Amino acid sequence: MANKTFSFANVMKAQGVSSTYDGRITPVFNYLDVVTRTYPNAVTAENFAARLQTYIKSVNALYSPNNVLLASSVCSDDVNGPIFPNKNNLGQMPLSLNAFLGPFMAGGLDGYPHTGTTGLLAYASHITSDTGGALLIYVAPHIGITKDGQVGYMRRRGQNYNDLSATCGAAAAAVDWIRTNGVGGPAPVFPGTGLLANPSDYQFYTLVKAIYDNAGARTAICATANFGEQMVLATEAIRSAAYNIITSPVGGTSTFKLAYDNAFGASTPDVFLTTGTFINVDDGYKAYADVANFLKYNPTTGLFVDYTTQFKQELYPD
Repeated sequence: MANKTFSFANVMKAQGVSSTYDGRITPVFNYLDVVTRTYPNAVTAENFAARLQTYIKSVNALYSPNNVLLASSVCSDDVNGPIFPNKNNLGQMPLSLNAFLGPFMAGGLDGYPHTGTTGLLAYASHITSDTGGALLIYVAPHIGITKDGQVGYMRRRGQNYNDLSATCGAAAAAVDWIRTNGVGGPAPVFPGTGLLANPSDYQFYTLVKAIYDNAGARTAICATANFGEQMVLATEAIRSAAYNIITSPVGGTSTFKLAYDNAFGASTPDVFLTTGTFINVDDGYKAYADVANFLKYNPTTGLFVDYTTQFKQELYPD
């Protein structure tokens, strides 16, 4: 992104960024080998979603995808739409995730759960109580990785092969704001000036603030000129902020506890939460997922209990 006049068009679509891949398909190619250079524990998104099914059923044999309601907090980017068999759509969300009820659309820009407590309350109240169902929340900002290993980019269908698309474009714009203002620059305010001046663009401000408030990420983003490294740092800062607003107690009560107690009262249905990074790939390939955690809500304490180790025990890369 260096040496270019900043605009949303240039951030969202990396015009003039040349690919190092010459278009020829090598005899043996495994996209996972490329993805794991950046995310060593990544697995196919299909296997991740299939594992969600088997693990939730292991908690309670009565659970199946048709009585588990999914809240999907992923970016509104078209490449994060669901995959449908025999349909010529753009989505990379796996078929095995489609099996769950819903999804309730909890995300906006880069998967941050912009629907907030009101959205969580609405979602929780939609549980299939007559079938003894459960709730599943998936929070995942996304990042692109091209088949030749360019991090923060992907190749979209119908676009020129060498015009790489910054993914997530909103995260790329937030990175540019952070770098323009510098490590010691003023905190973002809304509405503000420049990219933050538009009063209808609060979701973008939220992403900027998530990165700014993470001092380690902010410092590291300003310290490197590598766009891929900047995007990895920003994506994780956004994921971490999203995780914290759901799980961390605020004034002694977590955001989710407020929604849970209001929705259910004395009943205590199971709620599962998983967060991570959704990894988009060049059009024509299947996406990947990096799992940060898997948790189950404890209504007695109002906190989430970590079951990440158990969840990952049968989560295989291929």
